[in-house]
Parts: sequence; structure tokens; C-alpha cells
Amino acid sequence: MTTVQIRRPRIPYETVESFWATAGPALERIFDSPDIPVDIETYSSVYSKCFNYQNTQHNSKVQKRSSPSQGVGNGLQVATPVPTVSGPRVDSVHGMAGYRKVDDFFAERAKKIFDNVPDDSSSDLARYIVTEFARYSTAAQISFRMLSHMQRMFIALRVQEGYGWSLVPVHDASFLAETREYKAERWGYRKGSDSNLGTWDEVESWAEAGSALNCIVPIPSLAFRRFRIVFLEPLLLSDRLSIAVGELLTSDLPEDMELILSMRNVFRRSGIDPENLVRVKLELKAQ
Repeated sequence: MTTVQIRRPRIPYETVESFWATAGPALERIFDSPDIPVDIETYSSVYSKCFNYQNTQHNSKVQKRSSPSQGVGNGLQVATPVPTVSGPRVDSVHGMAGYRKVDDFFAERAKKIFDNVPDDSSSDLARYIVTEFARYSTAAQISFRMLSHMQRMFIALRVQEGYGWSLVPVHDASFLAETREYKAERWGYRKGSDSNLGTWDEVESWAEAGSALNCIVPIPSLAFRRFRIVFLEPLLLSDRLSIAVGELLTSDLPEDMELILSMRNVFRRSGIDPENLVRVKLELKAQ
């Protein structure tokens, strides 16, 4: 009797350079024109490249464990004009190169928004922020879907290992639950409360966006964290944003109240510190 062996299809070897050569330009087009649908060929190409790259990283990690002397380098040296995802906790994580490429890209896009900010400190600045955040958010969600294999095969696993915003590995279930609930209270969620600022998923995403650069977070939160660090926080430091929000807070016009609600949403989703004075004022006014 002849035995028929069915061979699994060989997944192409994908380097971070070849992955980004396809993904980078596609993400540029998405962020330039987030309202224009991505053509199926581009979407499929990036989706496949991401899958192949993550599988390559997984396989090289397995090989490295079995043959340490033949391990594959993780490509951690990435030049960037702004602080990159780094720190003692993540520098040794295998497969960070692709994740850092995406993070650096988000930082560059947030810098472009900052570079084109209006010169004044009036409510026009707030309108600019809300408009640009809406475009940026739409593009980030499209990117998340295209890079879903990175989310499933790298980010989710690293979070389970304790590299996420809560800094607790999933295998320590009871401590994880207690720690996450305790930390989430600061962001507006208390278990069993009727006055939470949002659902658990919403509040956790705010905490992720408000985390330090050495925390590995989902792609949308990664994008919003860069929006905060590269765009919003420099404006807050210069007092321009404080002045613009202050002007809004003294207005009783319906359109300005709508803008206040939108600004509060931007601050929440970008992970601005809940104790930041400007955010506190927005929260109180929007109640």
C-alpha cells in the first residue's frame, strides 16, 4: 500500500526590509487619503507580507531555541528622529523590528500633523486637532486590519508574556486581574461602578495609549500613543493648547460645546494623563 504524504505549503521567507518595502508605501497612501478605499491588490499584498514576516520571525525564534549558535538577529537597531520603542524590558524581545517599523511610521505621521499646526492658540487649533485626529484614527484602524497578523502573532503573545501596559503576564491570572483593575481605576473604570467613563475595552485602550514606550500595545493604541507623545504633549508644554481649550471653556455656543466633547474624546483615546489639568477641565465641562 502506497502512503501518500501531503506536504504543507512552504511559507516564503520574509525579512523586515521586504515586508516594509510593501507595507510602508501602502500605509503612506492610507494616511494621506484615509477616506479613499484601499484596492484589494494592495490590501492582500500587505496582509500576506505581514503573515509571511510574522511566520519567519516565529520560525527563527524556534530555530534559535533549538540551536542557539545559529540564532537569527532580531534587527533592533532602527534609526528614528524621535524616541523609539525601547527599554530594558523590550530590548531583548525577539521580533521587535517589524513592530518598531510600524511605531516609527506612526511617529512620523504624528510629526507631520505637528509641523502643520496653525500658528494661533484660538479655538481654530482645537478644530485642527479634532479634524486631524479623525483622519489619523480612520487610517490607524485600516492599518490595524491590514496588519492583523502582527497583532495576533506578535503583539498578543508579548502582552500575554507581561510586556503589555499592565506589565503582568497572563499566566498569573489572579494577580493580572487585580493589577489591571487597580490601574484601570486611574483611567476611569471601577468594577461594579455605574459612573465609569467608558466600557472596560475603551478604558483599557486609553491606558494602552497612555503607557510608556517600553510597553507593547495593540496597533490602534500604538498609533494613538504616538499622537499623544509627538503631537499633543508638545502643544500642552507650550501652553498653546491650554489657551485654546480655555477659550472654548468660556463659550456657551452649541458648536463650541460639541468641540469640547470632541476634544475630550481625543484626550481620552490618546492617553493624556487623567490628572492633566487641561483634560480635567474638559472632563468637568463635558459632564
